[in-house]
Amino acid sequence: MQVDDQVPTSNVIRSEEFWYPDGSVVLVAGNTTFRVYQGLLSQHSVVFRDMFTIPQPEIAEKMDGCPIVRLSESPQELVHVLRVLHGGNLNLLRPDVEGIPFAILAALVRFGHKYEMLMLRDQALKLLDQVFYDTPSKFTEFTFLSEHLDYAPVEIHLREAITVVNLARLTNTLSMLPLALYMCSQLDEELILGFEQDGRREQLDPADAVLCVSAKQRLSHDITHLLFRMFEYDDSMSKHCADRDFCVPLLHDAMERVGLENYGTVLHFGPLDGWDHFMEEAFEPVAPCSSCQSRTCKKKKLGRMQIWRNLFVYFKLDNQT
Repeated sequence: MQVDDQVPTSNVIRSEEFWYPDGSVVLVAGNTTFRVYQGLLSQHSVVFRDMFTIPQPEIAEKMDGCPIVRLSESPQELVHVLRVLHGGNLNLLRPDVEGIPFAILAALVRFGHKYEMLMLRDQALKLLDQVFYDTPSKFTEFTFLSEHLDYAPVEIHLREAITVVNLARLTNTLSMLPLALYMCSQLDEELILGFEQDGRREQLDPADAVLCVSAKQRLSHDITHLLFRMFEYDDSMSKHCADRDFCVPLLHDAMERVGLENYGTVLHFGPLDGWDHFMEEAFEPVAPCSSCQSRTCKKKKLGRMQIWRNLFVYFKLDNQT
């Protein structure tokens, strides 16, 4: 009875947290053994349930009288799952629970998908969906990427968007891809090199990495265009402007302050971030007429929404979601 390749039991250590003397099965992950209960695994997993119903030959590998199941997951990933199952932490996955470490949800999604623990997988995905959404109505509340992550119900770092992309591809949860790929496109060397987490190398598929590199350049162009488009004195402004000779120079000065002096800073915040504080500074100490101010803010709002829509094109999701 095994899922992974044979590893000599003489080289393994017992888990201090999950070794129940009355356990009925020994799971081996990496170099660590876990003695747990077949019944609980069967209750949550179709794969384990079917596995345990198959009669085992007399020569089947055992430890302390228990059948051995060898897994390909890392010990830490298995610990995350067992803490939810054996530790009675199913409440951890309630929608109102905040501050859940992302690594736990990632392990539950992967393990749940592979071993058909569908309730755990789907609940974990539901929590991630609160952070990685694809609906315009939710995007209207998006201010800064850093704030979005800070106030998320999941404790997550920007680089972990790489894992989110991989989980979305694995489970075909395409709704998480627009924001996840966008966040990946804001990474530097980790976009290509990936990172280590829980004994696993997290790295984008080459095709997704190429999409992110391309999108990074295209989004940079989008934000440049929007920055200058916002303060352009166009026909929509001239129709309602109170004083053209007064407003045009002020809009030009505002464009220089935001678009030129603070251009690098704006790019640092990211193409989807809000620029309300820049807009306030742009119209100080003297502001154009109220109509021109209103139109400038409207162009900023419409421009940001267009950048949001562009994500679906840049990441080739326009026909998938």
